[in-house]
Parts: sequence; C-alpha cells; structure tokens
Amino acid sequence: MLILAAIHGSYPDSDRTEAALDPIRIHLGPMPGMLGNILSDLLGSEPDIMIVGRSTNRNDCLADARAAAASVIVTREAVGDGSDCLGLILAEPPLGLLEVSHDGQSAAGMSLVREPVQLNDGGPSGLSEAIRRIAAQLAIRPCAADHDAPGHRDITG
Repeated sequence: MLILAAIHGSYPDSDRTEAALDPIRIHLGPMPGMLGNILSDLLGSEPDIMIVGRSTNRNDCLADARAAAASVIVTREAVGDGSDCLGLILAEPPLGLLEVSHDGQSAAGMSLVREPVQLNDGGPSGLSEAIRRIAAQLAIRPCAADHDAPGHRDITG
C-alpha cells in the first residue's frame, strides 16, 4: 500500500489551474528501489508533477521533503514498529494537532486522518490523479501561520 501525505503551505494558490507553471512537487519516501523507480517513471511523465527528492531513511523523510519544498510525500506503508517520526504520523489511530501561537492568543489546527485512495482505476493515471486531489486540498486551506486567513480561529473567546 502506498501512502500519500500532503505538506501544507507549499502548493500554489487555489486560483491556479492544473496547467499552471508551478508543478506539484513530490518527494518519494522510503520504499523498495524498484517501486521508487516505477513511481518516478510514472510521475515523471506528468507535465504538472515534479519529483524533487527521495529519502531512503524514514527518520529523514519529513526533513528532506521540507528541504526540497515538496507538496506531497509518496511513501510505502510503514513496516515495523512505526517508532520513527513518519511512522508515528501515519500510525493508527489518527492524530490531531493544535499549534498555539507564541502569545497564546490564537491557534491553528490540523487533522492527520487517513483517507482511502483508489489507485487501480484501470491505468497509471490513478496515482497522478490521487496526487492532484491531495495537492488541491492543500490549495484551499489557509496556512497556519496566516492569522488573518479565513478559517483562522481565535481561542481566547
């Protein structure tokens, strides 16, 4: 099973179209070499998707993806105890995160919930379409750092 994880804040604005010049930036997480090569070949042929990095170590995957300004991480389902950072994020049950501002006057939240994604739609485009859907979800959500953005909630009452 492949896991697609989105990184908020690095996808273009929501008013951009699929034909925009800025591609969806993909970081390939830990997976067997052959699977990574297949995914690179499939995604490399998409005009709006760019592979910007690849990690072999689960402990470095999130930092590597951020350093490459990736929008989406594509990785293989965790095998093992899931004690590394990426494994803990992907583990069940789902997590939520509330980030309180330095002055305690506001906060931003996010839910880390797994959603089933069908990849076997009869062709290789299923993976690309799944990535586009995840990236589009990022484009409509305000950045947690933007306290004036729609959806930002003041927690002081």
